[in-house]
Amino acid sequence: MKMNKFRIFNYKSILDSGWCELSGDNITILAGQNEAGKTNILEALRDFDVDEKFSEATQPDVSDDLTNLQIEYLLDEDEVLYLELDADDNLVKAFEEFLINKGSIIVEKSFPDKYSFEAELRDEMMKEFSLDEKLVDGVAAELMRHTPYMVYFNSFSDLLPDKFYLGEIDKLEDIEDQSVIDFLNVSELDIQKLKTDEDPRRIGNYLDRHNAQITGEFLTYWTQNIDGKNKVQIIAERNHDENGYYLNFFVKDPDSKKYPIQRSRGFQWFLSFYLRLRAESIRKSEIGATVLIDEPGSYLHPKAQKDVLKLLEEKISPKHQVIFSTHSCDLIDPNRLNRVRLVINRENKGTIVSKIHSRDNHEDFTHALTPIIKAMGMDIGNKFDIAAKNNVILEGISDYYYLSTLRDKRGFSISPQIRLIPMAGVFSIPNMVSIMIGWGLKYVVIMDRDKNSDQVYDELTKKLMINNNQIYRLEGGKAIEDMFSRDDFTKLVIMDQSISIPTNKANSDYVHNDKELLSRRYFDSYKDNKIHLDEITKKNFKKIFEFIRSSFKA
Repeated sequence: MKMNKFRIFNYKSILDSGWCELSGDNITILAGQNEAGKTNILEALRDFDVDEKFSEATQPDVSDDLTNLQIEYLLDEDEVLYLELDADDNLVKAFEEFLINKGSIIVEKSFPDKYSFEAELRDEMMKEFSLDEKLVDGVAAELMRHTPYMVYFNSFSDLLPDKFYLGEIDKLEDIEDQSVIDFLNVSELDIQKLKTDEDPRRIGNYLDRHNAQITGEFLTYWTQNIDGKNKVQIIAERNHDENGYYLNFFVKDPDSKKYPIQRSRGFQWFLSFYLRLRAESIRKSEIGATVLIDEPGSYLHPKAQKDVLKLLEEKISPKHQVIFSTHSCDLIDPNRLNRVRLVINRENKGTIVSKIHSRDNHEDFTHALTPIIKAMGMDIGNKFDIAAKNNVILEGISDYYYLSTLRDKRGFSISPQIRLIPMAGVFSIPNMVSIMIGWGLKYVVIMDRDKNSDQVYDELTKKLMINNNQIYRLEGGKAIEDMFSRDDFTKLVIMDQSISIPTNKANSDYVHNDKELLSRRYFDSYKDNKIHLDEITKKNFKKIFEFIRSSFKA
């Protein structure tokens, strides 16, 4: 059974969140500023679980109405057939067919812990099967036993200890240290074997095999250097003293073997994060889980945050739905903006959830967009404000610098009301176009002429149904650098006229690895200074600016 969407009423800062539809790829991201209410949304979902209750502390100060949370589940036929209903067999069969035909149902939980179907569905069931409200609510409660667990993480502070005595421990449930439970779960170590096998060589080999198992998977997701080393091992060693057998836990690199607490705070966090999520994923593998994570990776630098996203994508989301909150652009894939929901705390309305393509002129909406804009490779300074009336979407930052240099110069000038918006590559363009469409803004697209651009052009015109007169494909070459003549390119861009570019190479091929650097230098050199272009260069760039001007004529 899979969650499709949710709506929260009267929970802390939330009066009515509005419906929040979850992403189809099992990862949904709640993005927004601090104090927007992202944590409150996750905690409300946590409290929807059958083992939790809504407390009086969750009631908002500005409303006398009680907490209520609604979730729509997509029904699986096999799960419906396993419902244990205390009723006549014929009635049970008819009820199962009713649910299967529905395909989805909305279950709500009201303060403190009462489950029921939403009112319209409940009334339909009572009428269809001549049942009273109590019996129908009992069906809702039974159905909840088959929904995925809500597993909430708001910190990953449980660190593997230096030493752990096996002592009288007979099973995992006897262990109080969560990090040790997680390690034993993920590495599949047998506690009894560790306690009773007295052959140190055999135990050493046994631990080596299981250490290799956990290390191999961990290093698939942790790609950072530790103390300058890019390969580490997560290991457990069994030792003995007067108090009996115990395990030592180490993080080992080619030069040293250290306790986890001796490693960086970021590494400690990621190790705890990995063990916690993998252990819960294993434990909840049969019925599944909805994994709720509050601000993952806040201690990590950008590249390590991308490792967090990779772990969620490859190891957790294939089996479980994931909902996490963030205001970090590094946890947002610019090619998967369908995952993102904006969380905004608005005066008199409380916390609400919105899609990024919703049209909203409020300042808090623009602030909430910050991590999304950054993820798409855009500077969020005023010059890249995406709420302009007229917008020109460009493939990359080099396009922005070359066109920005000329936009105010004689023969090329365009209105200051027109915004040039650089993307993080051609594949980011459709997402920005979707936002423009949703916001009702005017826009045009300027694209290269290469295979990737051809692919995106087809997507824009065939899937998003954009008129081809809104798209300009560069003429005179395949990329923006090819708009310069050879002479102007070596003189003004490379700034070394002794260089001769082979006739079988385009300008863009020659500077493939230095595009951003050269375009920024060109911008810095000529934005506020005179520039002399030859006729070939003028002709190519004038076509671009004429397209822009003509596109936004009143």
